[in-house]
Amino acid sequence: MHPFDVAYQLMRKSHPSLLRESTNILLNMSHVLVEQGQYEEALKYCNRAKQILEELNDLRQLEMAHCLHNIGSCYRGLRKYREALHYYEQALNTKRVCLPKIHVHIGETVNSIGIVHLMTKDTCLPEDHSNIANVLHNIADVYQTKSQHEKAFNHYHLALAMKKKCFPSDHPAIATTLNSISTVLSVKGEKVKALELRLQALKMRERVLPFDHSDLAISFSSAGHKYEAMDENQLALEYFEKAWKIRAKLFPEDDPARKRSERHVVRMKWKTT
Repeated sequence: MHPFDVAYQLMRKSHPSLLRESTNILLNMSHVLVEQGQYEEALKYCNRAKQILEELNDLRQLEMAHCLHNIGSCYRGLRKYREALHYYEQALNTKRVCLPKIHVHIGETVNSIGIVHLMTKDTCLPEDHSNIANVLHNIADVYQTKSQHEKAFNHYHLALAMKKKCFPSDHPAIATTLNSISTVLSVKGEKVKALELRLQALKMRERVLPFDHSDLAISFSSAGHKYEAMDENQLALEYFEKAWKIRAKLFPEDDPARKRSERHVVRMKWKTT
């Protein structure tokens, strides 16, 4: 008998109140294994957690919803899309009982169902299709707005890996995801890495956009803020001036974005004198 089974039987007899806690451990383990691509092993942990929850008669609880979602993710990783869809739909129905109509966990499962449907079209989209990359990016955006930065970070990276397979190396879609990852890194306090990605995205946009495009002004201004946060005031001034020159050319004097850029330049000139 597996050591876990021995421990489970002892816990069941002596400390039944701890069984629920064991399901959290099992689901966390399954999540780690899914991230590592070990779907068969992850599925074993999920099924064990599901068995415990069924014995506890917690079929309508949020833990069961997470368990069903994880099982769906295991089957999706194994390319068994019919089974994945079955468990995702069960998870969605359970979450709708437990959670408000607009909730990040409901959005996560809805997006997962969308990914499976994309994969099971008549042409059966590959897992690195650009539509799936966009869905993953959208999931990350939801996590970011909910301040769940680690989950956002992971989904942005998944989206980035797919976009790199789908698009040319300097495509704006890749730059967008790099900027999003940079934002998460800034929140986590990793300012140097955040700046590196921000500048990488900026170089991509400079290659594909006109020199006076308004999106470049946004990117220049963002880089200026990153440098200012690192007390690199001279570099910050250079980027703020680039943003201001574009906006001064494109927008009237009373435009809010142009005025902001002008204030940034004035502030940095004061700091560097």
